[in-house]
Amino acid sequence: MIACLVGPDRLCFVHLGDGLACAIAAEQDRYRFVSSEPENGIDLSTTYSVSDANWFQHLRITMFEGRFIFAACMSDGAQALFQDDNGFAIRRLVELAIIPEEDTHHIDAFFDTALARLLSDDDKSLCYVRSDAVETYLNHLIKTQREVLAYPSAKSLEHAVQVNASRASHRHMASRMLKSAQGPLSRSKNSRRLIVMCASIVVMLMIFIIAIFTTLRSDEPAEVRAIKKLIEQSKNQAD
Repeated sequence: MIACLVGPDRLCFVHLGDGLACAIAAEQDRYRFVSSEPENGIDLSTTYSVSDANWFQHLRITMFEGRFIFAACMSDGAQALFQDDNGFAIRRLVELAIIPEEDTHHIDAFFDTALARLLSDDDKSLCYVRSDAVETYLNHLIKTQREVLAYPSAKSLEHAVQVNASRASHRHMASRMLKSAQGPLSRSKNSRRLIVMCASIVVMLMIFIIAIFTTLRSDEPAEVRAIKKLIEQSKNQAD
């Protein structure tokens, strides 16, 4: 459970369990990134909810002062698309948030891509609020060539490293491919990214199919291979 309350000069996160909340505050000519990190139990598969008897002990309420121009709350499935141990992909998130409002399906389309499903099969939900000043912030990110931001606390970095270490090899590949396609295609300066991404997916699928075929062939019992050999020899003799 995640909630965010934004006022003129402060912000409040209410957080229970996993998922992530984050926000950007504008401070004169600088920007500040704040977040509320997920809380898991003994491992990443354990979390907390209001159905737990001791849920109140894990409820976190965090206050921040500042003029916030952007805030977002997301489930752990959506968080996986923006988080790794190198930093939080804030530019990717902000670009999603400033696409024209009449394009109501762009976020659903982003979460429903093959790469997104490959990276995480968990539920993907995102809620955000922004002011017009977030456009200026995006221009700042582009000008300074910032794709990711450092995590604001050691706890958030530790969680990102733990998540990255627990990913299967195919999810690591999906993460790298997603990074290579930063931002919507309308903002991309190099259209070859899409070609490279599609080619990578095709190659990955071919490798997967070949691996399955090889495994199936190698799993044939010796008796079956011997019978096939005899049948082949009989055909040759008949010819």
